[in-house]
Amino acid sequence: MRRVLSWTVLLSLLPLLAAVCDPAGEPARLVLPVVVDGRGVTAFRNAEGYDIDLSACRVAIRDLEFTIAGETHAGLDERLRRLLVPVARAHPGHYAGGEVTGELPGRFIVDFFSGADGALGDGTLLEGDYHGLNFSFRAADAADGIETTDPLLGHTAWLAGTARRGTDTWAFDAVLDIDEGTKMVGGPFTLALRAGMSPTLVLRLLAFDPSTEEETLFDGIDFATLDADGDGVVAIQPGDAAHNILRRRLQVHDHWWLDVRR
Repeated sequence: MRRVLSWTVLLSLLPLLAAVCDPAGEPARLVLPVVVDGRGVTAFRNAEGYDIDLSACRVAIRDLEFTIAGETHAGLDERLRRLLVPVARAHPGHYAGGEVTGELPGRFIVDFFSGADGALGDGTLLEGDYHGLNFSFRAADAADGIETTDPLLGHTAWLAGTARRGTDTWAFDAVLDIDEGTKMVGGPFTLALRAGMSPTLVLRLLAFDPSTEEETLFDGIDFATLDADGDGVVAIQPGDAAHNILRRRLQVHDHWWLDVRR
C-alpha cells in the first residue's frame, strides 16, 4: 500500500517536475573576477577624537558567498530531493534576507595596502538581484606562503598606522584573533546581474560604517590610555580590552563592502 501511494504521489508530481526542470527556466551562470581594493583605507577620526591613518591592513578569510533576495532554481538533483524527500533545511542559506546563489571558495589573505587590485579568483554567480556578501574568518598559516616573521602568522588580522590628537602622535600595531569559521554576514553588495554582463567585484574595507557615516572601525580605542609608558607606541594584542573592541567591529558587516566595477 505504501509503495502504491508513493508512486501515486510521484506520478502526480511529474507535471511539476517537468516545469521545474525546463532548461529554458534556468538562470544564467556567470563567472566574474573578484579582487581586493589595495589602494588603502581613507584616514578618519574616531569617536575619541584621534585622527587615524592606517598604513597596513591584512585579513585572513575564506569562502566568499554572494546572496540574492528571493528564490532561484537549484540544480536538478537538489530540486528532485526537495520535492520528493522532505528535509528540515530546504534551502542552502538565508543570510541577511537572501539565498546564497554565488560563491568563490578558497583561502585568501586580503591586503588593503598592496597599492593595486589583488586578484582573489573567479566567482561563480547565478543571474539575479544581489544584495549581500558573506565570508568566514580564519587564522593565517604557513600554507599561505607568508614568512615566519610575518605579524599575521597565526592570527586573523594585522593593522598598523598612526593616531594623532592635538600635538601628540602614537604609532600603533594591532594583531587580532577571530575564532576560526566566524562568519561576516550581509556585507553590502548591490548588483542586478543578468546574462552577458561581466563586471569585476571589488572587496573593500571602509573606515566608516556606511549606514551611519559616523561610527568608525576604531571607535572605543583611546590611544593615550593604552600608552602606559608614554613612549608613543601602542601594541594591541589578543587578550587586551582594545583587541576585543577592534575585533568586534572588524567581524561584523558594518565596514565591509563589495563594489561593482563595470
